[in-house]
Amino acid sequence: MLLLLIVSLLPGLTACLGQKNGDEEAEQQKPSEVLSEPLTAEAEGAETAEVASETAEEAEPETMEPEASRILTMEALLRLYEDGTLTETAASEGLDGFLSYTNVEPVETREESLTGLYACPLAFPDGSDSDRTASGQTSQNAEESREYELQIYYWKPETAEAYGHEENEIDSVLLMEKESKDAVLLYQSDSRYTPTQDLAGFLERDYDLERYLTLSLPDADGQADGYEFGSYEATLPGFSGWLLEAAGETAEEPEGAAERREPAHGEGIPEAWYAPGGIGRGQNASKILHFEEGRLTDVSFRLNHAEMVSQPEELTGCEVPALLAEYEFDRFTAAQWQEYLEENPDADEGESVSRYYYVFLGRKDSESWYVLFFNEELFSREDAVETARSIHFAGDAF
Repeated sequence: MLLLLIVSLLPGLTACLGQKNGDEEAEQQKPSEVLSEPLTAEAEGAETAEVASETAEEAEPETMEPEASRILTMEALLRLYEDGTLTETAASEGLDGFLSYTNVEPVETREESLTGLYACPLAFPDGSDSDRTASGQTSQNAEESREYELQIYYWKPETAEAYGHEENEIDSVLLMEKESKDAVLLYQSDSRYTPTQDLAGFLERDYDLERYLTLSLPDADGQADGYEFGSYEATLPGFSGWLLEAAGETAEEPEGAAERREPAHGEGIPEAWYAPGGIGRGQNASKILHFEEGRLTDVSFRLNHAEMVSQPEELTGCEVPALLAEYEFDRFTAAQWQEYLEENPDADEGESVSRYYYVFLGRKDSESWYVLFFNEELFSREDAVETARSIHFAGDAF
């Protein structure tokens, strides 16, 4: 009877044991089955983000702005320049160090140029001194901005090696104020040139003539206030300064009216050589002006296609020592003049040049110097002398 009972219970016991063993095998297989399933897009993205985060924490800090800040601003440029990052990046990374900024773009240059150019438009508030705080920041009172251009010159791959440079090596970095063309050097691979030590000062530079001097202009062609000074120009031949222009030159004039008033001249001739006149300012007086016992006795102002055609004459009655001389400038190159004669056979030989009265002014104890110049076709010697005597220099002049 007992044996019969055991035999009758055996199938159930076997089934029970089989169920238990199956459950254990299933439990053992679950981890491998889960790992063998493909990751979903959401899970994969989370894992990638986690890995990227860990990698970013371990990576070395970048020299320029982080990847998230792709637009170069003037404020960022100031920081990069003042902490030395700009110089370090230009020297070690070359052009690639600047191309992470989306507003740095290539500029077409002449085919024969050894260097290429990338440029970046920038702006900076044009506030008065009262609008700026002691730290150099600009208050909300300054509404207008000056336009600048960061210029990055690099060695072209096709010319670099022949001149001892690497491909895309930075040659120089400049910042230019667009209206005046005034520029300052921020980086130069050639150690003979020294970058500015005061970028903030350059951004706050005042280009108004009245900051340096005031004067009374003579009547022009019998009409009072016939001329006025234009905007500051940094690239006049031999100096920077302000050219005279006809008063009232506005958009109301017919197109081309200003050009028709200009004397004939060749392409590329400096405007200062055919303009009515102007005021120039230089910062190398020790090389231009020569003093003896406090008196200004001579000048060394020489340019290509220019000639002093009178002996310098000392002027009295001016606020500072002054010297007057006449200069003659070529308004055409030789080739341009021949072409002009072919088109204008009745032209006079005198039309190929212009003559100006130049009055040099300066002090022996300053590197700043000034020159007043008038076109002899429009102004007399007396006009030049009386205007020079009317000049009153401001506190920032010297």
